[in-house]
Amino acid sequence: MVATRLAQHADRPVEYNWHVGERAHLVLYVPLPALDEVVDPYRHPGALPAHVTVWPPWSGDCDLSQPNGTVFAATRCCAGWDADFFTVSWFGRRVVILQPRHPDPFHELRTRLGDPPHPGGAQARPFVPHVTVATRWPHVHLREAARWADTHLPLRVPVTDVALARRDNVAHAWVEVCRWSLREPSATTAGPGRDTPSTPQ
Repeated sequence: MVATRLAQHADRPVEYNWHVGERAHLVLYVPLPALDEVVDPYRHPGALPAHVTVWPPWSGDCDLSQPNGTVFAATRCCAGWDADFFTVSWFGRRVVILQPRHPDPFHELRTRLGDPPHPGGAQARPFVPHVTVATRWPHVHLREAARWADTHLPLRVPVTDVALARRDNVAHAWVEVCRWSLREPSATTAGPGRDTPSTPQ
């Protein structure tokens, strides 16, 4: 693997060891391991586990000093929160998704992060916080995937980290290379400045 993940430090940006001059396809996202049970049965081989993408995939130099500092600063400002997922939604007829009932904390985190360093056209796309359950590809039945996801709802899941992954073109898979922790939430916050949402009934 080109990138080596080093020990995470709560008091300073994560460090990297990149090959000089290497370029990479990268994506920044919020991992949601509590939703892996819902996503894993229909996840495309090589895709990331359950997550919300905050910077769409871009191609950039492996000198990540600028985004590293940006992400570190944002995670120092944002407290973790709990996200509620109540219903299954669709993007057209080809993608089954879960959307958080309260998307504002995701939007606030995205605002603090700013635009991707190399948007490549993604900058113009609206940010719609969601977790992809299934996409149309051979041997995946989307209605079956939607029914499967619906049996697990409602769910409340903790949001605690922001992670960076690199596309491994040999393994045809996304590989996490580092992770930043959000601040510990207080007893009264469910996101950056948000009150705790009501418990799903």
